[in-house]
Amino acid sequence: SVFTTKTAVYALARCFVGIDVLVVLGAVMAVYGAFYALTVNHIRRILAYLMVSQIGFMLAGIGMDTKMGLDGAMVLVYAHTFYNALLFMTTGSLMLMVKEEHLSSLGGLASKAPLILVFTMVGALSMSAMPLLNGFVAIPTILEAAWQESPVLAMTLTLAMAGTFTAVGLRLPYFAFWSKKPSKGKKQDALPLNMTVAMVLAALFCFIQGIFPQLLYRRLPAPVKENPFTLWKILGAFLFLGLISMVFIFVRRGLTPGTRRLPDFDLLYRFVGQAVMGLLARPLAWMDGIWTDLYRTVVLRAVKGTARVAGWFDKSGIDKAVDGTARTVLGLGRISVRMQTGRLQEMLAWMVLLALGLFGLIWFWV
Repeated sequence: SVFTTKTAVYALARCFVGIDVLVVLGAVMAVYGAFYALTVNHIRRILAYLMVSQIGFMLAGIGMDTKMGLDGAMVLVYAHTFYNALLFMTTGSLMLMVKEEHLSSLGGLASKAPLILVFTMVGALSMSAMPLLNGFVAIPTILEAAWQESPVLAMTLTLAMAGTFTAVGLRLPYFAFWSKKPSKGKKQDALPLNMTVAMVLAALFCFIQGIFPQLLYRRLPAPVKENPFTLWKILGAFLFLGLISMVFIFVRRGLTPGTRRLPDFDLLYRFVGQAVMGLLARPLAWMDGIWTDLYRTVVLRAVKGTARVAGWFDKSGIDKAVDGTARTVLGLGRISVRMQTGRLQEMLAWMVLLALGLFGLIWFWV
């Protein structure tokens, strides 16, 4: 899910740079994914919607006809690969440990899964563009290019960033790890070592790319030489994240996960699918009924008739022939036993009679 989406982004970056419609689609995707991530209950579905939102940022950067926008999109491609993979691994590990995948059923896990909490926060803060993490060297570049392109676009993407941080940086960890008291139920399963090592490596790359941005900057379409760690950018990032955190304290009850889902865009696909099934179901059912009747009236009767004939032939023909042959052999055997009396005169007489009978048959035949 992390790598295959980049194939489409790469194709757009190679063939459709500067197409205005990508800016509009990217802005819509960014807000759309962040909004739905704030409403869903399934922890992996949250990340799936945020993937839509993050790809929206990439599309907007590609659609801007500026080097800064394209550079920001390409850096975000690399950064998103690692922090989104880390978040998918942390949620998968959480599901493995507690055997639960809905946010409403989690809570109080900070003391039971501290490593997962740490890695979740690393991935969430990376996606939220926290300084010293890889999202910080990518997303602000796209936002800066958006301010130069259109203030409306920049405000839209900033709103999507606020929703992203609220969904993955605040709502997900709060309701999964802190919202309830630690339960006293059965002990959770320990994570396998290979899963822990994988999360450590992904988190390490998030820090390496965030601390050493030139590893990515010098490989961009328009290599960037400036330092992203300017004072106003760092202060702006902390001020933005702090303000959203303060707002979350007051609105967190309204973001409590529930079991109901809001209608999504896939509702259109379901309607189309139901319409297609409605159009095809009746003709197919009618054809199936005709075939069933034909099978019952013709095929089954023919098979039954063939079986009766074969049974009659087996009993009346083959069985009688085999039984008659057996009786004949038994009769000849009895006669042969009677003929062999052990007396030489009688055996010679029988041989003479058989020879005469044989010669008689040959003469008659000739």
